[in-house]
Amino acid sequence: MFCVYTYQWYNDLIADYEDVIGPKPTEALGLQYVRYCLTLRAGWTPPIRHLIRSLTSKSPLTNWAGLQPGDMLIVRTGWVRQYNTLNITERALLRVQNWPYVGLEASDRTLRWLWGKKLSLIGADNPAVESISFSANILGDIRNLRQVFIGGWGMSIVEFLYLEELAPALHSRNRWNFFMTIQNLNVVSGIASPPNALAIL
Repeated sequence: MFCVYTYQWYNDLIADYEDVIGPKPTEALGLQYVRYCLTLRAGWTPPIRHLIRSLTSKSPLTNWAGLQPGDMLIVRTGWVRQYNTLNITERALLRVQNWPYVGLEASDRTLRWLWGKKLSLIGADNPAVESISFSANILGDIRNLRQVFIGGWGMSIVEFLYLEELAPALHSRNRWNFFMTIQNLNVVSGIASPPNALAIL
């Protein structure tokens, strides 16, 4: 994992992992608030069975200068919008059929781009941020992005965000950034929680 090369955590911004990982720092998951940046993929590509290969040298996202260290990147894939159009049978089939879902491409180049941006969190409206299924060859082994994000970098992820009202609200204001609060459940040594998220424009 990329943290091995620099022995740094939280995207190279915290040197000692004992400051943020362990029983004491994680006894309570508290309020987080920071600037978020929304990138819209919905409408560009089919929301099911597609990888977001947006991290190339010619990609608008890659060349976008709006991201700053510490920002949280939110990706609207259109997964929730598409899911809401399915009938009961189609929704049931999603749970048993091994279909690839839309999401970030699980690859070395994706990780290198994200590492260079020094983001504090990445979230999306799909089930896993990255594309499913979890069978990519990353850094020479079969693994998924979340293993690197959470276990390697100590970077949080947020999934299943509902962005269908937020996206047009930002578009009407010609904006892409906003503030968001995340009030996690107060769980001793908790590792996951509903986000209870609120966007502030």
